[in-house]
Amino acid sequence: MSKLNRKQTITYDKKYNQHPWLKGNTEPIPIEKAEGIFFYDFNGKKYYDMSSQLSCVNIGYGNEDVIQAINDQVKTLPYIASAYASAPRSELAKMLVELAPDNIAKVFFTCGGSDANEAAINMARTYTGRSKIFSRYRSYHGSTLGSGNLSGDPRRFALEHPAATGFVKFQDPYVYRSDIPFKNDQEASAYYINKIKEQIAYEGAVNIAAIFVESITFAKGVTSGYVQLGGIMISKEIAKFYEDKVFQYGLTYSGHSLACAAGVACVNYYKKAGLLENTQKVGKVLGELLEEIKQKHKCVGDVRYIGLFAAVEFVKDKETKEPLVPYADQSGTMGKIIGLLKERGFATFGRENNINIAPPLIITEEQLREAMKIFDEVLDIVDETYL
Repeated sequence: MSKLNRKQTITYDKKYNQHPWLKGNTEPIPIEKAEGIFFYDFNGKKYYDMSSQLSCVNIGYGNEDVIQAINDQVKTLPYIASAYASAPRSELAKMLVELAPDNIAKVFFTCGGSDANEAAINMARTYTGRSKIFSRYRSYHGSTLGSGNLSGDPRRFALEHPAATGFVKFQDPYVYRSDIPFKNDQEASAYYINKIKEQIAYEGAVNIAAIFVESITFAKGVTSGYVQLGGIMISKEIAKFYEDKVFQYGLTYSGHSLACAAGVACVNYYKKAGLLENTQKVGKVLGELLEEIKQKHKCVGDVRYIGLFAAVEFVKDKETKEPLVPYADQSGTMGKIIGLLKERGFATFGRENNINIAPPLIITEEQLREAMKIFDEVLDIVDETYL
């Protein structure tokens, strides 16, 4: 454990660290410790972690089951190369396949989501013998060469390179902003499925290796961020293809012993603590609170949620649905709103004119209501200041 104080942490960070997605002269808040759904800065200020950091700390901080599993594993076998079999890697792979849909046979472990998507691109192109990869415009898949070009949001602009070929973007459902007055989600789904079928025909189905869509992903929750781990779930058909062929992709830390031990403990804790049930129960409350916020605040155009995973979309005008900030905006308006939330102890992040709300799945109804009260109060300021 580092013994740096607040001043040293800030000084060394600013001098020696390059943070992703931030300017070099940015001064991040120095964080000292965390527990449960909260983290604390060096001044003792408490923050509700309302995004589970980068939507990953599902079990919250200080989970003794996962901490003990990591401690036990580091004493026994802290690392072994991916060419060997190890108990934690084998056990976690079995657990994940058994939790997956019936068509899944194997797991390939990576260090996180970006390299998982690189592996999936490699596997899809090798298996099909095709080159084109479809992905959504409103998506983020990573920041390596392949995953960055797979991504659809503005962060891909800095990563686009002539060497990354074959990446094709498609428009996915965005019912709130559609010009078509869909009666329901089923009608919208049918429309957009027909549109992508049309685009597949134009691009040539025989040229397309894969279609990527974002879900609530593997890498974010498998260890809850305690040790970095990601991976891809491999179908029975593709697993059979590779039985007598070499998978030409590898990572030094693929299926790292400590990460897999943490993963086993984490997956077991989801069941032990009934986190699926808690997510459904408290998520229902979150949905109700968000609908109330949508009705109350002029700045809120739409709210979208599933369980404890939500987004709030900000607008200048509810009738016209004009976004509070334009696409790829650099004005800093959304950053200022997120700053207002952080000042009051509500920590989260957002993209474009949306703010994410995705607290740890251990959050109680009382904690959620306390945090959302802060959110509500800040939106009062947004209504008065930015509209």
